[in-house]
Amino acid sequence: MAIDAGKISLLKRNKPARRLLNRLIKEVPIKENEEGVPSLWYMPLVGPDSFFDGFGFAEYRKEFRWKAIPLDAHQRTYPIKNPLLPFLERLNDKLPSKWDNRTKKFVRNDD
Repeated sequence: MAIDAGKISLLKRNKPARRLLNRLIKEVPIKENEEGVPSLWYMPLVGPDSFFDGFGFAEYRKEFRWKAIPLDAHQRTYPIKNPLLPFLERLNDKLPSKWDNRTKKFVRNDD
């Protein structure tokens, strides 16, 4: 949880506010995830068809003249199989089907 640097000095002088903030940081369900590991609830919630393993900037680099970033080197080392950006571009034309366990076939995606 990031804290505005300008407000830190106010917190240093306000012990009750500092205690409340520390309690909030401990209790809030949002925690840092430096390794980028998906939460255990992510896959069952969104399903395997909506799991993206990268952004897929490489396909769009020339079109948008993006500069290289550290993520590019990572994606060259570990090629992505299901990139997000091409998926979003395809949404302009057609929504993907989703699997219906009741009928055991792909059906129209109402979402």
